Amino acid sequence: MAIPASPTNVVVSSITSTTATISWDQSVGTTGYNVYDKDDNVVTNLTGIESTSYDLINLLALTAYAYKVSAINNDGESDKVVVTFCTLETPPENISLSNMEIGDYIPCRYTATSGIAGSFSELGTCEADEISVSGTDTPDGKFNFVKVAKGTLVADRNLQTGVSWNILNSAKLIEGTTGAITSVPTAVIRSLSGGNSYLSATQTSSTTDSSLGSFPPNNEYDQYIQLSTLDNKITAGDNNVWNYSGISSWVQETPITTIGSSSNRVYRGNTLLGFGQQASSTVNATTGFRPVLIYDE
Repeated sequence: MAIPASPTNVVVSSITSTTATISWDQSVGTTGYNVYDKDDNVVTNLTGIESTSYDLINLLALTAYAYKVSAINNDGESDKVVVTFCTLETPPENISLSNMEIGDYIPCRYTATSGIAGSFSELGTCEADEISVSGTDTPDGKFNFVKVAKGTLVADRNLQTGVSWNILNSAKLIEGTTGAITSVPTAVIRSLSGGNSYLSATQTSSTTDSSLGSFPPNNEYDQYIQLSTLDNKITAGDNNVWNYSGISSWVQETPITTIGSSSNRVYRGNTLLGFGQQASSTVNATTGFRPVLIYDE
């Protein structure tokens, strides 16, 4: 046996003001893993190849952290892999829509069965386990709405995969519907706007991907997820906040006809600048629903 390879795909998810979760893929030939803080102090030693995550607790709000993960076996230890992130701001006590500032977040519950659009509840009070950021077709748990602008909140993750654009549209969750959250009956829940084509260097519509985002450039996905620092509270485009890596969200738009069929719909995500289109009836494990909440303020 040789020293194991370093862990791969080391990421941080489920970040709050005081907690976060580090996870990684299994390393071949390992018998366990070490997690270190930035000063190389051992935080934990995990035994077993399947122990591939660790929950951090008692963190400080709005603080940058660096942790390191290595694989170990009887022959030694791999090189350490460094991951960095910043915790969120502490939410106000008794947080509600009325006292939120840009960058604040408020918990909410979403519950759905496979292939059917779900329901929202417990806005501001949910204490359930979190919905997986890697996607699920049967969600029942907590996520966070993040305030991105006046009267506008965006979910911090894709809530439900295995659901088509058509299913969401039938439930009025593409263009929007009121009454989805009973505690705020006038609030509108809908999907993000995400553009209908690629954005060129001259800020015009293009059929060529220049890795600049989508046209029109004021679409919500690029405006908030790609570009916003939320009043300097986060790093723009931080996957640790928005959880877009490896998973995409349906948006409102139909692609321009020089890119795709009029029966297709656009999705955004998988990577920060990810833009794609597929049949509106498509159901798969990597595309789903990320809601926006609009309310009077």
